[in-house]
Amino acid sequence: NLTVVVADKAGNAGGNNFTQYIIDNDAPTITIYQPNATNPVENETGWFVLNYTTAERNVTHFNVTVDSVYAPSFANNGSNGSNTVSFTGVSAGSHVLTVLGLDAAENSGSSSVGFTVNKQENLTNKAAEIKAASSGFAAVNIQYPNGTSFTGDNQWLNRSVKLDLVVNTSDARDYSKVNITFTGTAANWNKTTEIRVQTNHTSADGTKAGQRAGGVLDRLILFQNMSSFLADDQYNTATIFINNTNLTANQDVVFINDDACNEAYKMSQCTNNVPPTSAITAAADACYINTSQNMTLYLPHLSGGGILNNSAPTINITDPVNGTTKNNSYFTLTLDVWETRPDETTTASFCWYNVTERIVNYTVASGYLTTPMPTGTKYTFTTGLSNLGNAKYDVYVNCTDADGNSTWTMHNFTLADTTKPKITAITTSSSGTTTVTLLLSATTDENASCRYSGSNLNYSNMSSDMIGSNTTSHTKSNPFVISSSGTYYVTCYDSAGNVMSSANSTTYSVTITAPTTTTSSGGGGGLGTTTAAASVSKLWNVVEGSLEMTVENDEIGITGLAVTVNEKAENVELTVSSAASNPVAVAVPAGSVYKYIEVKKTNLQDTNIGTTLVKFKVANSWLTSKGIDAKDVVLYRYNEVTAVWDALTTRLLTAGSSFAYYEADSPGLSYFAIGATAAAAEEPAAEMPEQEPAEQPAEQPAEQPPAAQQEQPPAAPKKSKLWIVVLLIALIAVVVGAFLFYGKKPGVRDAGDKESSSRAAKDTR
Repeated sequence: NLTVVVADKAGNAGGNNFTQYIIDNDAPTITIYQPNATNPVENETGWFVLNYTTAERNVTHFNVTVDSVYAPSFANNGSNGSNTVSFTGVSAGSHVLTVLGLDAAENSGSSSVGFTVNKQENLTNKAAEIKAASSGFAAVNIQYPNGTSFTGDNQWLNRSVKLDLVVNTSDARDYSKVNITFTGTAANWNKTTEIRVQTNHTSADGTKAGQRAGGVLDRLILFQNMSSFLADDQYNTATIFINNTNLTANQDVVFINDDACNEAYKMSQCTNNVPPTSAITAAADACYINTSQNMTLYLPHLSGGGILNNSAPTINITDPVNGTTKNNSYFTLTLDVWETRPDETTTASFCWYNVTERIVNYTVASGYLTTPMPTGTKYTFTTGLSNLGNAKYDVYVNCTDADGNSTWTMHNFTLADTTKPKITAITTSSSGTTTVTLLLSATTDENASCRYSGSNLNYSNMSSDMIGSNTTSHTKSNPFVISSSGTYYVTCYDSAGNVMSSANSTTYSVTITAPTTTTSSGGGGGLGTTTAAASVSKLWNVVEGSLEMTVENDEIGITGLAVTVNEKAENVELTVSSAASNPVAVAVPAGSVYKYIEVKKTNLQDTNIGTTLVKFKVANSWLTSKGIDAKDVVLYRYNEVTAVWDALTTRLLTAGSSFAYYEADSPGLSYFAIGATAAAAEEPAAEMPEQEPAEQPAEQPAEQPPAAQQEQPPAAPKKSKLWIVVLLIALIAVVVGAFLFYGKKPGVRDAGDKESSSRAAKDTR
């Protein structure tokens, strides 16, 4: 309904009114019931009834044609539903009737039907019509198939008939005869006046036919418009007899397949030089028999045939067009060559090409062209040209036939490449189970170089190159050890510096099958499955703006995450898990690694993640054991696109008595590794000289981690004084040992000498 409301300048609205209307975009649907292809029209006058229906209710008028000619007895009729109209005077033979309807909205619809009329025709008159239609006919006869004449002029045509044509030649060489046999009702006897025959081999048609065969015609018999009288599929084995001719060594016989002389076929001699016993239905089956005085051609249909004086091939370069400018450095050199006797010494010995930069006369591409399979005598050659700089060029082609006849042609063109490369195919495929290799493949329409990224970036901001520079095939393999999904974006540029305006993309999904690890169980000696790594998960029903997660598990290492989300997401889940070893086949560029961590995400795409802040801690005991300063700790993230561990910007927040606390900026979630720079790990800790311990001050309260960590580390224990006692005992033992060893007087050897020593002492006194 269309509603109209009227208002004046003061804004007063009057009563509204509406009207109903119909938008009609549907063409009339027409169904023809009579005549039809099943039931021939059979009467003396060619009368029949047209009966058709239409479902359209708004048809303004109909038009009816028979054989594309408006039926004079049919007046425009705008009635709908079923219509019946009588026709009379249609000739014998095959016809096509068309009904066209036009509705009020000017939508048109049509329907056509083929039908046959069987009635008597005056064949003497029809033969005269054919003869008068073209000066090339010397005589025309319509006969029984065996060549005998009909009795009487008027004949029913639902029978086989033979059309025998005697053709004048364009020179003094006698005549030619042509005949075809067909069912009389298959022809359209209204078209007898349209048949033409051309026998002048030097005419425009003759010249073109010779060029399309690769030579110059010596004899020509070409029928035109024969198919309007009798369709090609309504007969076979047309015969052309050429009198007073003999084939020479330099001549070939050709079948001309169409009225316009665009397609010619070199004919072979019939087996044993006798007429074929089977019907000729295809161009490849056409053959001839040759005697010293005449020649007979057996063809699948008329257009016609001729005798060709073989000469140099005919060449036509179709791309590049002569004198034009190409806007793409990648294009296909295309040319057509017509020849009945190509040089077939090798598969690439017929034609040769050369492309030269005109100003410096420098050849940029050349070589023999691979000879393709022909269509008749036509060979279409193609070869790709690429990486041409912007300049002016000449392309030269030379072809030589088997007889040594040679010809050449040249085109010039200018190249100004402004065409951006296009990706015609982009796919991903994967292989493996516990470690999956994902193969990214892209195909371009011209030689190009490509980059890829997990984000939709322009070419200059993509850092990862694909394999396949300056070619049309580009690949990149990436290993995965965790299940993952996402999108790869690919952008390419060509040798002229034209860059794609936007990236092509493809999604990927990788499923990892985790290996099962077994260990010996306690007392039973059986096998059992190891326990899973430490893991913490959190689920959000709706996420807008950002999400935060606290991880309270010392085995994991990461203590918290803060993720910026670009767009609203639902049912998002993050799982932070520890890993006992490097989860990927790429080494971390760190001197020592403290922990490996995996962060899995569900319902959160990489492209929806903005900035990510990762908080983590490292035990002081590990730092001490490795001789690493707390300031040298770095968080690494595994980049699944480039298959590289990237060092992240890491900040030391505080160094507590048990742990050092950090935060790092990450471009996304993946595998993480907490480690130290290689230089720091390789530098040994300096040895401290031993000192007498100073008096220990009163115990101070333990230091606190950053607020986000919420960890209460224990106070540092006092140093033990047991070592002093051990040292004193050791010193006393040394002194006593020395006294015992060095305290014996000279001459006193052992206890057995005591008695003699005493006597000696008395004598002295």
